Amino acid sequence: MKTFFFYLCLFGFFAIQTNINAFVLPLSSIDETFFSGQSEEITLVGVDLQVERDLEREALTGDVVWKLEAELIFQNITPQSQTLDLAIVDEEALTELTKFWFQGQLINTEPINVRYDAFNEDVPPYHAQHVSITFPSGELQRVRAVTYITPHTDLLGQIFLRLPIGLFSFWEGNIQHTFMNVALFDRPIGLQSSLSGFTFYDNPENILSWFIIDWQPQQPLEIAYMQPWSIMTLIAQRESCPDPTTLIMHITSGDTQALQVFLSEYDRNTLQFCSTLPLALYGYRFQSDSVRTQFAAIPFSRYIASESDRGSIYRENASFQRDDLVGIEAIYHRTLDQTR
Repeated sequence: MKTFFFYLCLFGFFAIQTNINAFVLPLSSIDETFFSGQSEEITLVGVDLQVERDLEREALTGDVVWKLEAELIFQNITPQSQTLDLAIVDEEALTELTKFWFQGQLINTEPINVRYDAFNEDVPPYHAQHVSITFPSGELQRVRAVTYITPHTDLLGQIFLRLPIGLFSFWEGNIQHTFMNVALFDRPIGLQSSLSGFTFYDNPENILSWFIIDWQPQQPLEIAYMQPWSIMTLIAQRESCPDPTTLIMHITSGDTQALQVFLSEYDRNTLQFCSTLPLALYGYRFQSDSVRTQFAAIPFSRYIASESDRGSIYRENASFQRDDLVGIEAIYHRTLDQTR
């Protein structure tokens, strides 16, 4: 194979600070200025958090956004009803999509800026929607909040999600039960999360799931990964494979002669290895033990530098079959497989 090219990650994991805030927190105020409060009378006892790409909105606007839906269970632990100011922290550009329900009723909100505390003006304020709610004594109350967040994608195609679950620490005590699902849409390669203990449901689900008892998160939940096509482009350049984008361009143009000339530069062994890349990235269980071992030994860090172990590019998925490969990855695989 030709000379290898080494790609350094331009940004370390979690070095990118994205403006993603989408949770409910108590408020205090001084002279009509809101800042993060601390609730001792109202406790947060349960969290059900669902995060997924909103493909319908994406098709309409062309913008990649993720829908975050949080169902929160609160309890007033005092003998009297308590009225509390709440903030549904969101992204200002998407704030018109933020919705809030209390006791099953959609509640009107108003946009505000929330400071982290009353005295530190160096920290930029959160953008939020404000609502005032009265919690009856003793009863469990269900609150539902829906908002939208924007992921960050770096120049190499790494996707970063940052969910500030640390904002839950403004509620008194520990959260008794927390269930979180993050649906990644594509199979994640080089997956890394700041919160361990998750269950991963492999392709076609591609879901990260946590169930946690009796905890109080102090840090944001940060997730980084790459989609198969993005990492395949880097692998192709490093391993001297036919460039996936160029190959697809030749096919879509209908110029078969140009495609043949393009592929003639590669020997049979190279084409054989490169044709298997899409299958490997989706976890296809190759019949050959040596092929599985070969791919399992290739670390993600070979293509993107990382200070921590982000695993191999190959993670076996016994349920994935060749016919499950679709789209441009399938075109790349079949074209090279037929050429060799």
